[in-house]
Amino acid sequence: MSDSVRILVVDDSSVSRAKLRLAVVALGHQAVEARDGSEALQLLGQHPYDAILLDIVMPGLDGFDVLEAMRRDDILAEIPVIVVSALDDDMSSVVRAIELGATDFLPKDFDPVILRARLETSIRKRRLRERERAYLDQVEELNRAAQIILDDEFSPDRMNVDDVAARDDALGTLARVLARMADEIYDREVALRRQVITLKGILMVIALGVIWGVVPTLSHIAADLDATPVGLAIWVNLLAGLMCLAVALSRKRLSLPGRGSLRFLLAWAVLGGVFQNVTIYWIAGHVEATTLALVSALEGFMVFALAAMFGVEKATLRRLVGLVVGLVGVVTVLLSRGSLASSTEVHWVALALLVPFLFAVEDLGLSTVERDELDPVNSVGFMMLFSVPMMMPLALATDGFLQVGPTFGQTELVVVLMGAASASATIILVLLIAMAGAVFAAQSAYAVTIAGIVWSMLILGESMSVTAWSAVGIMFLGLYLVEPEAGEETIQIRMPFKRSPRVSG
Repeated sequence: MSDSVRILVVDDSSVSRAKLRLAVVALGHQAVEARDGSEALQLLGQHPYDAILLDIVMPGLDGFDVLEAMRRDDILAEIPVIVVSALDDDMSSVVRAIELGATDFLPKDFDPVILRARLETSIRKRRLRERERAYLDQVEELNRAAQIILDDEFSPDRMNVDDVAARDDALGTLARVLARMADEIYDREVALRRQVITLKGILMVIALGVIWGVVPTLSHIAADLDATPVGLAIWVNLLAGLMCLAVALSRKRLSLPGRGSLRFLLAWAVLGGVFQNVTIYWIAGHVEATTLALVSALEGFMVFALAAMFGVEKATLRRLVGLVVGLVGVVTVLLSRGSLASSTEVHWVALALLVPFLFAVEDLGLSTVERDELDPVNSVGFMMLFSVPMMMPLALATDGFLQVGPTFGQTELVVVLMGAASASATIILVLLIAMAGAVFAAQSAYAVTIAGIVWSMLILGESMSVTAWSAVGIMFLGLYLVEPEAGEETIQIRMPFKRSPRVSG
């Protein structure tokens, strides 16, 4: 028996207590004395005990009162109690004590051998019950873990069978098998979710490229129609905002932004609604739509550069080489097209670099700010509308208002198309960043570039040489070098659970 056995001796007689204490100590156990029932219950509430030697007849709270109190407490009821009585004169009291939960009895004039046998028997039975209860509890844990595996909302963290798996018996083997099965199911589910998210992400990237890729072409057409950049941005944002809020209203998701979301939406309106759109529409009047689409490809590289600068992504030599290769590809395309033939053209192409930079800042901002209070369609709608009054002073100062209507002509058609493209593309961007992160979403810049080139060829009749197309291939090589290395998550899997530590064995 363990040396840590702790016995509580309860007797109002100091002589009897001393006799019992010495006998218990002689057996190699610890003995604590209590003079009456009240002191015994107080000590039981302070420290754990392996057994109690309890006198029945005591002043105040007697042995029966102590047994009654212990029976009402689930923890104390598990402690074996050996009542001490004068066997010949008090047999009825012993019977009553056993009915109240006592496990055995000991005569006042006891033999140390009898005391040893009854103490060890009582403590051994208690420890056997504890082991049986622990075993049954662990069996129940395995049953619960098995049911979790069968549930649709499976989670290794919810299984919590590590303690059971540490056993070296059949139960431990079963727990290790279940834990390994849980990890395998987790791996399959993560892989499946990654495939689904990757496929959805690719489709969203393509959709974003096709929709936003037409904006440079439409902006160029608007510039040819003498639409001022600020006036065009006001009408496009107003129309896009109203479209988004109408959709949100039809889906019953329209809600006013809270204080935290309001600050975010106002900042986003300044960056995305004002600076981005005005810059694009302004530059589109001075460079070819194809050139603007090609420069937009730098968004992906700028996102990686900014992410590495601020510690969001790890900067490596491979990524640095990728950035350089991508930049070489863009410059090669521009040179092959004669876009850098004069200082004026160089000036406008340099200004066009603001477009991918502003989009890169927007991507990172959207990936780091909580937007749970608003639906994506709702948030884009309010952002667009908030940007409209911000541009009014600039339109007044530059006489940049754009007259539309009352008849529906070319200008009105371009505004409607640009409003629809701006609204839908921004919504897709928000959803894509929320699902896959800014780094993955930035790859849409390449889809925008390809789509922009195709739109400009189809609508404006612009063209690209074989050399230019080869340079586009160099740009995609740069993208391959810049993207996350093996072992890093390209897609941020939004799992409802995390992996539990693997159990060896």
